[in-house]
Amino acid sequence: MLLSGQNPGHAIDDADSVQPAGTTAAAIQQIRRARDRSEFEQSAPLITLAMQTANTLLRSGDASRSEMLYASVYELAEQPAWQTTCAPFHTNSLLFWAWSTGLQAGRQREATERLQLFVDRYPSHPDAPGAIKMQMDCFDRLGEHEAADQSALRRVQTWPDHTIAPEVALRL
Repeated sequence: MLLSGQNPGHAIDDADSVQPAGTTAAAIQQIRRARDRSEFEQSAPLITLAMQTANTLLRSGDASRSEMLYASVYELAEQPAWQTTCAPFHTNSLLFWAWSTGLQAGRQREATERLQLFVDRYPSHPDAPGAIKMQMDCFDRLGEHEAADQSALRRVQTWPDHTIAPEVALRL
């Protein structure tokens, strides 16, 4: 493997997996140095590892380190050379990057912007209504209740049949 002999850093342990978070961060750095198609393809398992580790971190409450990994995958996916390799992760890396940002104190403004970017890019994605709900929550935490109401209105208008639409409609 590309990273043999490196210190695994902090182990993330849950019922599903044990993921070396330090190694994953080092893998992202190594992935960024890939220059040709074969190196991109060889990096796919490391990108998968980064996404799995970010998910484990997020579920364990470590939104800060989760955000770093999701952001790294998203930034790779935005580069033309990486679009094929990262395609399976592009959408979710943006969504969960925004989500992990929103779970951190004082980071709600950034989260609202990333969540809006997700909804703008992927309005038919099954998680788009949930992204708007998270955006509403972030606006509320910022004390921007009118913006939260506008977000709620947009959600009800766009997804009137979604299971959470009645709850959101009560807010209006």
